[in-house]
Order: sequence, then C-alpha cells, then structure tokens
Amino acid sequence: MKCLVCNINDAIKDPQLGYLACQSCRDRQAGFTRPSYPIEFTSQNIKDERKKYFKSTLQKYRGGQLSKEFIDAYPERAQAMIKEKIHTEKEVKQAKSVWGDISPAGGIERTK
Repeated sequence: MKCLVCNINDAIKDPQLGYLACQSCRDRQAGFTRPSYPIEFTSQNIKDERKKYFKSTLQKYRGGQLSKEFIDAYPERAQAMIKEKIHTEKEVKQAKSVWGDISPAGGIERTK
C-alpha cells in the first residue's frame, strides 16, 4: 500500500495502529514546529461571552492556592468557608490573585 500522505513511497504497516505514513513523510513531519499557544476552535460569540461573564467562571482555588478574586467577587461564600472552618480568617486575608493572567481588561468587577 502507498503512503497516504505522499502517495509515492510504501506505507508502514503497524499491527496495532494500521497503516502509517512512510518514513520520509514521518521525518518531514517531525521537523514541523508546534504552536506555543493552545489552538481553540470556537466561535467569536463564545469568546466574547467568556469575557462578559468571567466573574461567574471564577473558582475558589487555582493550583492549590486560594483565590483572592473569588473572595472579592463572592464575600458571602468566603464568610461561609470561615464559618464552616474550611479556612481561617488569616488564610482568607492572605489569599493571592491567581486569575490575573487571564482576567479581562478593565477588571473582574466589570463582568457579570
């Protein structure tokens, strides 16, 4: 069977994966650089609404660190965490901003 990429060389038959591209095509593809950023296929409407409703997507923790943005956005939940002894007042006061790298322009306060 011919290579499905170049249709010139013989394809490599793998018992588990089936037919693969020929070695020449695989060597060429190995030299391709991958983008340093994640590629996302979504509509502009979804991207706009993520910015508009950013506040509603905040989580309590990011990377194990308590979120200052979450505490500022939802103070009643922060008080409930203290009341239920999930965190102390000191831990809540020492929370760090963990969502700053992806927060929308103008701040989280402007979102819903």
